[in-house]
Amino acid sequence: MASDRESGPGLESVRRHHLAQVNRVLRRPGMYGGSEIAERLLLEAMAAVDARLPQWWAACEELREREAFASTGVVGAYGGILPVGSLRDATASVYAEIAHRFGWLELDRALSEVEFHKMSTDIGGWVTQDRTMAEVIVPHRV
Repeated sequence: MASDRESGPGLESVRRHHLAQVNRVLRRPGMYGGSEIAERLLLEAMAAVDARLPQWWAACEELREREAFASTGVVGAYGGILPVGSLRDATASVYAEIAHRFGWLELDRALSEVEFHKMSTDIGGWVTQDRTMAEVIVPHRV
């Protein structure tokens, strides 16, 4: 017999719901408006469900310490650096990194060892040149 946690409106069903929402907003942030409030609210709610609010708050403080979060959020910190059209996706990427660290990000796929090695070997030279947005987001083949 299934427990109430598995079949009823218990904490586990709330967790599954929030986890799905977190992954939706991180994959398609533009569908959730022009600001990052959806990420912030959903990730904090996910932290509350998982009893990890102190870790969430610490992750937010780490963003502030590395100047990746301003009074206007990640968008505000990146606004003077990145083109306006890329801010929403870049912001979601910052929050996706936190979600990944907390075990909340459902990956489509992970890089193979060969792909990771090639990327980490090539990145030093690649980032020394100015790049267009198209160059940054076009998938590169190994």
